[in-house]
Amino acid sequence: MSKTSIHPCLSSQSHHRQISEVWIPGRRTPETILLGDRISEVHESVLIWRETTPFHYRSLSYGAIGVIVGHEFTHGFDSNGRKYDKNGNLDPWWSADSEEKFKEKSKCMINQYNSYYWKRAGLNVKGKRTLAENIADNGGLREAYRAYRKWIKDKRHGEEEALLPGIDFNHDQIFFLSYAHVRCNSFRPEGAREQIYTGVHSPPQFRYFKVFSRHLWKCMCTHVRTRKHRERERE
Repeated sequence: MSKTSIHPCLSSQSHHRQISEVWIPGRRTPETILLGDRISEVHESVLIWRETTPFHYRSLSYGAIGVIVGHEFTHGFDSNGRKYDKNGNLDPWWSADSEEKFKEKSKCMINQYNSYYWKRAGLNVKGKRTLAENIADNGGLREAYRAYRKWIKDKRHGEEEALLPGIDFNHDQIFFLSYAHVRCNSFRPEGAREQIYTGVHSPPQFRYFKVFSRHLWKCMCTHVRTRKHRERERE
């Protein structure tokens, strides 16, 4: 983001100086990026999201940016993040017993994702390679959903948000649809195979439909998963 194109909400010199001094590889996302021995939070993307996205319903925002924030927090306790202390230093702080129990519980998720076949790539997902991201996907979704329900309870005294006009979905369903929209993506066969061999993320459809399957929530199959959707799910 150059000085001439900086978003109005980041126009202060202090914000710009802080951002311009940090080299951010690749495209800008609202994610947290590990830079050496410290964590640099990409503040500007979250602020831009807040300023430019017309999300008047909390179910939409919790399901999108909320899950991304939860995803990044969960990375601090995944198969890689657990090796770093609160200051970002490489200093494993878990007890040996905790590590063994974590590894044992991780086998279930590794095996689950190993069983997913991606038709577009002609290959199965690599559960061990994608473990850290799968943990973050599942943890982020769970924590964001809990946070949304807590907001309903504490701020609205249990009263649900008004339904969206013309849409026959409740806000729990809207929350999950919002998350699916964030993860929606498309690959060519060559890109799909490269993603399996070199990527650390599971294919997009396994980042939402299969994450949903791990949560106690009934998918609105009769509403959105037409035969065409089902046929394309594994492509």
